Formats: sequence, structure tokens, C-alpha cells
Amino acid sequence: MPASIAGGFQGTAQAFQHRSPANRSHPALTAVYIVLGMLYESFIHPLTILSTLPLQCRAILALLITRVDLSVWL
Repeated sequence: MPASIAGGFQGTAQAFQHRSPANRSHPALTAVYIVLGMLYESFIHPLTILSTLPLQCRAILALLITRVDLSVWL
């Protein structure tokens, strides 16, 4: 491909690219909340499930740092 040809994003893809990383997770969390709300037919249960996400991320990070495998074998 010639060097004079350049690619780029346009429209909504371009607008999404310029959003801050903190704002990118809101649509995903909203979608997960809606799906969990439909599954459990409750407003509170999805919040209790989603509130454990930071703890799960820390646990996975701790396993990666210590290089310990997460397995059920003894």
C-alpha cells in the first residue's frame, strides 16, 4: 500500500475514540446491570453482584504478581 494512503476513524467511532477511558466502561456496566436485572428480576441483586468486581480484579492481579495458578488440583 502506498504511504500516501492513510486511514482514520469517522463519525461515532471518532467520537468514541476521543472519550476518556473512565467514560468508556459506563455503557458496558449499564448493559451488564440490565441483563442481571432481567435475570434476577430485582434492582438490588445486580448491584450486589457488580459491587464485587473491584475485589475480583485485585484477586486476579495478586495471582498474576505472585505467579500462582488458580486451579482445583491439590
